[in-house]
Order: sequence, then C-alpha cells, then structure tokens
Amino acid sequence: LILLWSPSRFGRSGVEHISLLSSLRTIYGVRLYAVSNGKNTFDVRSEHEFAKELLIAQQENFNRQDVIIPGMRNFVSKGFRLGTAPRGYDQYGPRCTDPARVQGRQEIKVNDEGRWLKKAFQMKIYDDAKDSHIIAFMASKGYRIPKQTLSKMWLNPFYAGINRSRLLNGKDIKGNWEPLITKPEWEILQSKLKG
Repeated sequence: LILLWSPSRFGRSGVEHISLLSSLRTIYGVRLYAVSNGKNTFDVRSEHEFAKELLIAQQENFNRQDVIIPGMRNFVSKGFRLGTAPRGYDQYGPRCTDPARVQGRQEIKVNDEGRWLKKAFQMKIYDDAKDSHIIAFMASKGYRIPKQTLSKMWLNPFYAGINRSRLLNGKDIKGNWEPLITKPEWEILQSKLKG
C-alpha cells in the first residue's frame, strides 16, 4: 500500500501515470490510497476514479503552463533571474525566504564575498592564477570554496552579467545585476579554460 495526500501527488503526466498505477495493481499487487479524499485503487472501479483524478491533474498542469510559462519567459527576457543568485551575490525580492530581503522588486547585489570573487576572476584572467592559489586567496579572506564549485563559477555567464535561461531559447540577455567581470573578460576566460 502506498499512501498519498491526493491522486495528483502520484503524478501529473496523465496516461503515463495511469499505466503505472495499473501495473502496480496487476503486476505487483500494490494499492494506492489518497488520504485527503479516500480515492484508492483497491478495485477496478476505484482505480478508474483514481485515473480520472490523474487526468484532471494533467489538465491543471496544461492550464498552468499556458499562463505561467509565458509569464516566466517575459520575466527573464527583462533581465531578471529565476532561481537563486550564485555565490558572491545577495538576492532581494518578493520570493526571498529571508524576511530582511523581502521587497517588491527583484534586486541582486554584490556582497562582500563577491567583491573578493571579482579579484579572484581578475587573478584567473590576467595573472593565469591556478585554482589552488585562488582557493587559498579566498580562504585568507574567510571564504571556503571547493575546487568543483570554483570550476563551475568560471563557466557561469552570470558573473559577466549574462542572463541565460532555457526559456530564452538559446538567446543571452543582459542581466539586471552588477557583473563581476565584463563580457569580453568572460570570453577571454572561456578561451583560456578551453586551452
């Protein structure tokens, strides 16, 4: 027996999840029970009702996509960021979990770590500093950065003020935040990283 809050928590891809719940019952003898409304798959008739709930959940997803995705696309096309800001930045806005950072409009600001990261980027680009030296430099300023994190940072266009999102279909947009390096510097860094 699998307990769920509601049938929609089992899945929202309609037919695929209907097939799965049928397989669970017939092949494995597993039953589902939704504790919020009592819908279950104890018998074929109940399974049919449960399946209808899954189709309703899928329709809700379609309706949300028709409204939400265009809104998200519009949001990122104006230079705003979806998700959290990377290391070196503090994010303010309506969806922040820290009450001190809640405000009406999204703002992404360089923090103290970001000011040192700006120096680290300069060291990497102009002095050909090794990652180990940059890790030690950042540690001397009180910021521990694992090598893997640093490697990902070098590849992140966010630090050059570039807003890149799947919603933009491969198009880069200028972000609404202060970059740590210029776009030409980021391109130099990418060339160096590729050898």
